[in-house]
Amino acid sequence: MVLSITTVGLVFGAIAPHGGLAVAEACTPDELELAQATRAGMEELGRAFSAARPEVVIVATPHNVHISGAFDVLVAGRVAGSLEGTPQPVALDVPGEPALAWLLLEILIASELPAVAPMDWGVLTPPHGRLHLPTGLRERRAPPRTAGRR
Repeated sequence: MVLSITTVGLVFGAIAPHGGLAVAEACTPDELELAQATRAGMEELGRAFSAARPEVVIVATPHNVHISGAFDVLVAGRVAGSLEGTPQPVALDVPGEPALAWLLLEILIASELPAVAPMDWGVLTPPHGRLHLPTGLRERRAPPRTAGRR
C-alpha cells in the first residue's frame, strides 16, 4: 500500500501529563488513594480515545530513544514493553505501522525539521548484508534549525 498525506486524517489528540500513579494496576493499595484526579482524567482520556476509534496511533514522547537535536521516528513493525515491579502486570505489545512512520519521517524532513530513523547495531548489520531504505531516505537529513527561524 502506498500512503500519502491525503490518506491520513487526525481523529484524536491529547497531551497527558502522567506518572506511575496514573495507572491503577501500577499502584500499591496505599498509592490508590493518591492522584485520584489524574487517574480519573486518564481513564476519561481512554474512553474518549476508544470512542474516536483511530486506525493507527502516533505517540510523541520524551521517554523513548533520544537523539540530540532531532525527532526520532520508530519504524518498527512491532512495539512492546512492560512496567517492572508493579503490583499487577502492565504491558503493551502492538503492531507498528512502518509505512506511516516512513511517511511521517519524509514529511518532517520536507518541512526542514531534523528527523531520523534511529538504528542500532542489528539494523545496521542485517543478516543479508544490505538494508533497503525507502527511496530518498538514505542520505537526507534536514539542515539544523537556526535561532529565530520558524
